[in-house]
Amino acid sequence: MARLTTARAWRRAAPVAAVVFSAMSAAAQTPKTLGDFLAITERAAAKVSLAASNSAASRALDSLIGVVRGGDADQLTFAQLADIAQKRVPSMLTIARWRKERLQEWPTIVDAVTGIREIINVAIAPGRAGDPDVAAAVEASNEIGTAIRFAASANAAEQLRAFEIKFGPESPRLNAAEVIVNYFGQLVLPCSRIWPLPCFGVRSDGFPSPYEIVGAYRSTSFTMSDEGSDKNLPRMVSAGQAGLRIYRFGKGWGDGSPLARLIRPSNATIGLLALGYRDAPLVSPLARDARLGVFAAWGDLQAGFVGGSRSRVVMGIGKQIIPYLF
Repeated sequence: MARLTTARAWRRAAPVAAVVFSAMSAAAQTPKTLGDFLAITERAAAKVSLAASNSAASRALDSLIGVVRGGDADQLTFAQLADIAQKRVPSMLTIARWRKERLQEWPTIVDAVTGIREIINVAIAPGRAGDPDVAAAVEASNEIGTAIRFAASANAAEQLRAFEIKFGPESPRLNAAEVIVNYFGQLVLPCSRIWPLPCFGVRSDGFPSPYEIVGAYRSTSFTMSDEGSDKNLPRMVSAGQAGLRIYRFGKGWGDGSPLARLIRPSNATIGLLALGYRDAPLVSPLARDARLGVFAAWGDLQAGFVGGSRSRVVMGIGKQIIPYLF
């Protein structure tokens, strides 16, 4: 009786086990890397006797496969290849798999994979679409195309977000002098392979440069001063700033609630600070006796220091009182 019960249990479990085993086998055969793709393509080429039917295509295929394998790209996943094709920043895992001296070969690898996909569509797939090996090669080629299109869409969204952060309504407002200086910065120091950092304008990957020249007059800064009094009191002072603003385009920067944007703003600034000779508002920071120092800003929050016999710590916010002026 026990044996009969066990046999019935096995008969009931067998279909389930077969489905699970079939799914596991299909998953194991699904191409995950370029190495898998190359192996599938070679099997399909052999199945259709490509060397005999189209010797030129066969030689081209062998050459292109050699380029991919010679570039140590076998372990790249389809998603990683798509990021490289779209000039997106590769992950640390992708970078770790490549030797630094081979970084310039990525475009060659992408072109080689594109050539292999064309040979599959033109010389291997026609007339043999029903063959399992040919169908697998076509499916793998299509998966690479899908990954590249997905990466292109994601890349476009990231580019739009970067432009929104730097030039959108929530970005720091430039005064007239900063507009002119940054415009000429694009002409004098454009982003290129010869001069990558710091540069201005649009980079070769389609993203805006994260750098922006700052030259501002701040009339809402504060410092503690005993000037004209026996006590240290908070006083409003005017300050001149010249420096470089650096934007962060990554996810989580400049997003969320006001508190989240305060903790992780979309930009930071460093540069030189100048205070007038008196601790008072609307005193020119360009006068002869002006005090010099440095400042840093984290989003709208700013802090600076001027040294000398009348050293001061200066705090303020990066907001304009009069639009496009100060």
